[in-house]
Amino acid sequence: VVEEEAASCFYEGLPQVPEGVNGELVKPLTKEELYNALNSMKCGKAPGIDGIPVEFYKAFWAVVGDDLFDALNDSLSRGLLPLSCRRAVITLIPKK
Repeated sequence: VVEEEAASCFYEGLPQVPEGVNGELVKPLTKEELYNALNSMKCGKAPGIDGIPVEFYKAFWAVVGDDLFDALNDSLSRGLLPLSCRRAVITLIPKK
């Protein structure tokens, strides 16, 4: 847990999001936004820690789209991603 004083020192001087823009940023995600974001992702990239590549979500959108949408909106409303979404695998690639 970050102490409030330390956090305020960190945030001091950072630009703030204007109120009008902030309202747009905190709106619930729409299924169209999720679908467009998914389709803007490049194929052939390394999957996340769950091992599921973007190609899976694109190919099976009709099957998993509603559940993915509900899960993401639930996380946004709670302000917390599931533990599995907060983990990462970092792989070092040696230079040649």
